[in-house]
Amino acid sequence: MWDAKRATAAAIVGAAALLGSLIGAASAEAATARAYVLIEAADFAGAQHVAEALGRLHRCKGVSATLGPNEVVARVECDDLASLNSSVSGEIAAVPGVSRVTVMLVASGP
Repeated sequence: MWDAKRATAAAIVGAAALLGSLIGAASAEAATARAYVLIEAADFAGAQHVAEALGRLHRCKGVSATLGPNEVVARVECDDLASLNSSVSGEIAAVPGVSRVTVMLVASGP
C-alpha cells in the first residue's frame, strides 16, 4: 500500500504544479482543492463497507458505490492541495478494503 500512497502523492504534486501554471500560482493557492477519487475495493462485497467508511470522513463531500473497475467514487474538497494529498494518501488509502486509488483533480466547475 505504501507504493500506492507514494504514487498518489506524486500525482497530486505533479497535478498541482500543472494547475498552478495553468491558472496562476496565487489563485491556485487561494482556491479550494477538489478532486474525484476513484477507488478500487479489495473485493466487490467490501465496496459498500468502503463507501460507508468514506462517507464518515469530513473531507469526503459525496460518496457513491458504483459498478465497474472502480467500485467507489468519492468527491473530496480541501482547503489546499497539501490537505488534499494528506486526505487521499493518509485517510482514504488507509480505509480497510481500499486496494487502489486514482485521483482526478477538478480544474474548473462548481
